[in-house]
Amino acid sequence: ELNHAIKSDGMELYYQPQVQMDGSQRLSVEALIRWNHPQRGMVFPDQFIPLAEDSGLIIPMTWWVVEASMKQCARWHQDGLPVNVSINISANFLQEELVVERVAELVRTYQLPDHTFALEITENMLMNDPHQASKTLIELNAMNIDVSIDDFGTGYSSLAYLKHLELDELKIDRSFVMGMSEYKNDSVIVQTVIDMAHNMGLRVVAEGVENRQDWDRLDGMGCDFIQGYFISKPKPVDEINIWLKEFYQHGMQLDLGLN
Repeated sequence: ELNHAIKSDGMELYYQPQVQMDGSQRLSVEALIRWNHPQRGMVFPDQFIPLAEDSGLIIPMTWWVVEASMKQCARWHQDGLPVNVSINISANFLQEELVVERVAELVRTYQLPDHTFALEITENMLMNDPHQASKTLIELNAMNIDVSIDDFGTGYSSLAYLKHLELDELKIDRSFVMGMSEYKNDSVIVQTVIDMAHNMGLRVVAEGVENRQDWDRLDGMGCDFIQGYFISKPKPVDEINIWLKEFYQHGMQLDLGLN
């Protein structure tokens, strides 16, 4: 059923905004895959991603996400909505034959502006084959595709790998952000990551922001972007289109019911 869904557009992308904290209108959205099953209804990634990885379907699924999200990114820019798009990829995807060439072809096909598309990979996945992953990510970065380390701080890898990558962004894992109010060490970790990233010339995204207190604390720490339910839940294309138009016309409208 999953194989059929991938081949027949049975998958769907939701998008969650990442808002810049300095009040500017530079905006990114993260594409998040969903499976709209005809009998089971909406199936979330934690239920089908492990199946996709075990069966080898993660590669065709990732290619579907890459093309669908690039196509949507290009459409937004054509419609006067200069939003950037990021997607999650697996380490196996980076080992695909001709991955750089295929991505380059899609960039040309959809005429994506430079630095409007980002690839996110987790620390643990990166360390499965750091040499090959680094080589491929550097080649993709040279094509003006941004590279982000997702869930930063949760892996067991050495910080040494950072100096070998052409990175643009670190994303602080939601577990640290959501623990800041209760645990002092979580605040120290978040501040340390922000300072380190800025010293390396990288921008920082904090995930899992769910209330004004987290927003204010991250603002005081100098965080660049925030993502979470306080800003917006992930939304399907029709709903995120409305959200984006409101954002570019009137600025950020918070999900006040979640404050």
